[in-house]
Amino acid sequence: MRLFDTTLRDGEQSTGVHLTPPQKAIFAGQLEAAGVDVIDAGFPYASEVDWKGVQAVAEATESVTLSAVATHLKKDIDQVRLALAGHESRARLATRIGPYELYRKHADNPNIRSKLISGSRTAVSYAKDYFPEVQYYLNYAGMRNPQFMTELSQEVADAGATHVIVADSQSTFTPSQISNFTQQLVTAVGHQAKIGVHCHNMYGMAVANSVAAVEAGAVQVEATVGGIGDAGGNTALEQIAMYAEVFGKNVAPWDHSFQIKAIYSLAQELTRLTGFTFASNHPLVGPNTFKIEAGIHQTQILQVNPGLAPEWIGRTAEIVLGRHSGIQGIRLKAEELGIQTKDINWHYVYRLLMDKAASQGMLEDQDLHDAIDQCQHE
Repeated sequence: MRLFDTTLRDGEQSTGVHLTPPQKAIFAGQLEAAGVDVIDAGFPYASEVDWKGVQAVAEATESVTLSAVATHLKKDIDQVRLALAGHESRARLATRIGPYELYRKHADNPNIRSKLISGSRTAVSYAKDYFPEVQYYLNYAGMRNPQFMTELSQEVADAGATHVIVADSQSTFTPSQISNFTQQLVTAVGHQAKIGVHCHNMYGMAVANSVAAVEAGAVQVEATVGGIGDAGGNTALEQIAMYAEVFGKNVAPWDHSFQIKAIYSLAQELTRLTGFTFASNHPLVGPNTFKIEAGIHQTQILQVNPGLAPEWIGRTAEIVLGRHSGIQGIRLKAEELGIQTKDINWHYVYRLLMDKAASQGMLEDQDLHDAIDQCQHE
């Protein structure tokens, strides 16, 4: 599985998220160090800032593949050529044809279909003269005729596309549907082009859909750190990488080069650069994800399930005390604080803490110190 990170383009479309070219350069360097296979550097034709951002990403990285987006128009493709000048050997042109309204309203019009195919072939063929890799997006794939999508894929692959991407732009696929469609494309063009997947997350299905696509033969997953992106966001880079690490271990489709240890530092850097904050219980990177209050989890979950070891992703577990804590959790917290736990009546300490937690909710470290002191002086 190759990881294509689109945090700096699709992810930046999140409401309120704006990165300057120097900030993109910083983050791109960290993405490359973390081992992503491809970085989506941006859409240079969109604005001067976007153009400079693509340049900054290119200059800040050394060997990672760089992808940049263009419409099917030659003038847009030329802007990518200029923005990535000097980095041609590792450049990829990503294109698509639209607008979607043509597909939706004229799906059965043979003239429109012919124009879409012709325009797509022309764009891919032109780009192939300048880029070693050309990627074609099947935008809104879940809302379009699958037979036509397959035909279009065959046409762009024949014109030189090295990658064909199933883009679930409006989150309309289910896992079984995207699996069937991916299998159909792999059968049709797998000998000519690699199949990838780009899933949006309006219904919280982006990771599940990406997993289903890989199991069906897709070899590239597009994702963003923390799953950021417009509206519901995208497939979360850290979640698909951890799926590969935990559930796909030693299974060929899930082999990857991403450094799992970098997950938390990437999320923290994203917050530092943009001010974007993750939900407290956001998988893997949320501030409370490895803070454990419930007694049964304090004594079991982190030891029983090695797939949840926070050290894997650059984090540490923290026991917090509250009215859901148990005696064993309280003892573990005391050990964590360096308190000598021998000869303490833990049932007595537990009752003191639970009395306080009944009105206070969460407990502070000092509350534990005070309860132990009171116990020892009884």
